[in-house]
Amino acid sequence: MRREKDSLGEVEIPEESSYGSQTCRAVMNFPMQGTSSPTVLINNVICVLGAIAQVNMSQGRWSEGLVRAYSNAATALLSDEAKQDVIVGVFQDTSGRNLVANINEVLCNKAVCSLGGAYGDYYLTEPLWRLESQYPYDAIFVCACWMSVIEQMPIVSANADHLHQVWKSKLDDFAGVLKVKRFQLQDVGSIDTLEEVKVITAGFEALATKLQLFYEDLWQYELLDKSVIEVIFDKKLFEINKSSTRKEPCKVYPHFIEEMSRLFKESALRFMQLAQYIRIAVSGPTSGIGELTLAQIEQGWPLHPKSVILSGPEILSQIAFRLLGAETTISAAVSAQTSGPMSYLPVICSELLFGMNLIASGYVVATDKCVLLLKPALKKCRENIEKSSVLASELAKIVGHERAVQAAKLASLTDRPLQEVIIKMKLLTAEQIKQIF
Repeated sequence: MRREKDSLGEVEIPEESSYGSQTCRAVMNFPMQGTSSPTVLINNVICVLGAIAQVNMSQGRWSEGLVRAYSNAATALLSDEAKQDVIVGVFQDTSGRNLVANINEVLCNKAVCSLGGAYGDYYLTEPLWRLESQYPYDAIFVCACWMSVIEQMPIVSANADHLHQVWKSKLDDFAGVLKVKRFQLQDVGSIDTLEEVKVITAGFEALATKLQLFYEDLWQYELLDKSVIEVIFDKKLFEINKSSTRKEPCKVYPHFIEEMSRLFKESALRFMQLAQYIRIAVSGPTSGIGELTLAQIEQGWPLHPKSVILSGPEILSQIAFRLLGAETTISAAVSAQTSGPMSYLPVICSELLFGMNLIASGYVVATDKCVLLLKPALKKCRENIEKSSVLASELAKIVGHERAVQAAKLASLTDRPLQEVIIKMKLLTAEQIKQIF
């Protein structure tokens, strides 16, 4: 064990660990398992820290050798999938400071080693070791948080577009299955439902552009300077409004979270709706209309080997349930922010990223394990159409309303197909029925 000293005293840290005292205290204070920070968020914190180092080197404030060692450590940590020394989780932080401190401690210690020192020789990495005195860690965290959210937007949009295209194609495939002016897949969902999916994804994309005001605030209120933000986004994402005269931080934050919560709810409802429609249309013979079949991707129950396992719709429903949980968590955390917009940000950010990943995954499940696997149950379709009163409406146009009603009533009373009754009553021949229906 090695000892490190901070303002609260000494802390013992495992000799082989590259994190420092602030990380160790966070984990000791709140020893909770299974609450690790999202990888995309960790990577973006690393990117922000790297940008800060690059800007200070280019402006002549920090030495090239120090920044090179720090940048090399950042590159190595980005490529390290395990990130075993980044141990601060969602519930070991309140505003993101501890996670940023954890990552900076790791990068500084790795840089120390490349500069010839040992873990804990932080004097070799001044002023990077005391970075928070110049750049508030919570500002770094919120910057990385919204970067992470922005990165998820195109994934959600692309998966939704693919579902939309596959669904429209499948509707075309089913257009001629039933002959009484009815599309079979309308039992599962309509183009209107798909357009609602498009509206949801457009909402996510619109929110991404509004995040610009967050970064303007970071610069305007001297939390992060403009040069750092420009390095992070390669001067392409947006331009900072340097002439802004706003006296207070932007009010986009509550609106943004409110809109994200609404989109989470809408996505969950669409997933549940689609899953339920498929369940009703596929299940049979007594629990649904049974006019569709869903290709099986799992074995049936051992006691009922021919049972239908609706894996895709059920997984889609579970995604929807968990998505509603994420929305509830976000709403509760935002409503409790009495000490400012930075409080509870770790859990808000974690649930935002988790929820967006759920939505992106939900679109994949809906496309690959639901819609693409649907086929018409032609035998069942014919049985249903033969018993349908819709045929009586078509028949009335040929033999008259009164005879058509008589035929429909007789078919219902005797539980016989309407075509059979029509032939028995000699209203039409079998050949005529075949041509009409």
